[in-house]
Amino acid sequence: MLALLGQALDDAAALGQTRAAAAAEYDRAESTFLQINAEYARAELAFFREQAGLLARGGLQAGAACPPVCGSTEHPPRKAVVDPQAPTQAELGDLKKRTEQARAAMEKRDVWPRKKHRTGAKPAPAGAGCRPAFL
Repeated sequence: MLALLGQALDDAAALGQTRAAAAAEYDRAESTFLQINAEYARAELAFFREQAGLLARGGLQAGAACPPVCGSTEHPPRKAVVDPQAPTQAELGDLKKRTEQARAAMEKRDVWPRKKHRTGAKPAPAGAGCRPAFL
């Protein structure tokens, strides 16, 4: 009996170490995801802020209709200028892909998956099974 108890304690200690290592791996993956996701959010904002400049660069010509936006033949004398630091649509797409890959890597390492319970059962809705304290 004592041998079984000793073995159970050893197994529990090993599981604790395994879980700690898995949690550390998840923390690294989460940190990577958060960093890439923040970079993507900044790039996406810069990309959207530069749309006027991108449209202006796309072929505004005096007397010709503005095809991408309004159709007007009169354009402002000073065209919007694109910030050279703004990402292109392709760069933004690549960054989005990296963000999705980092999210998948993080979720793969999640010690306690949040999508569904380990038994496959759906989690109970918030407050299910609770009774008011005054009853």
